[in-house]
Amino acid sequence: MAARYWQHPNASHRALRWGVVALVVAGVGAYPVYKAGLGTGAAMGAAVALIASACVVGEKLWPLLVWWRKRGAPVPAPTPADVGTAKGILAGLVAQQWFEETALRSLGDPAPMPVPWSSTERR
Repeated sequence: MAARYWQHPNASHRALRWGVVALVVAGVGAYPVYKAGLGTGAAMGAAVALIASACVVGEKLWPLLVWWRKRGAPVPAPTPADVGTAKGILAGLVAQQWFEETALRSLGDPAPMPVPWSSTERR
């Protein structure tokens, strides 16, 4: 699955974009910790925690943002002309299906159907 992901045309741009976002979040979050004098270790821990948080939030927030961007205006109601066209198309398709079934089941054949039978010799 990972190989297929990297074959996606925008995969490299997506990975680069999320990498830059993670670095910016880590830098912005770790800088105040470092300046507060808590040490490099605490700043690195804050950076790692912020990167992990940004990845989790981004992973859950991304589908919501994509949906919100694509939702657009509601679909307009069909016009009477659209309904008439759809009815005509549906009527044609149903008539074609019935015609094919009639031919398949030999319903238009006037000859009687042969029915195999045998006597049970009971009276």
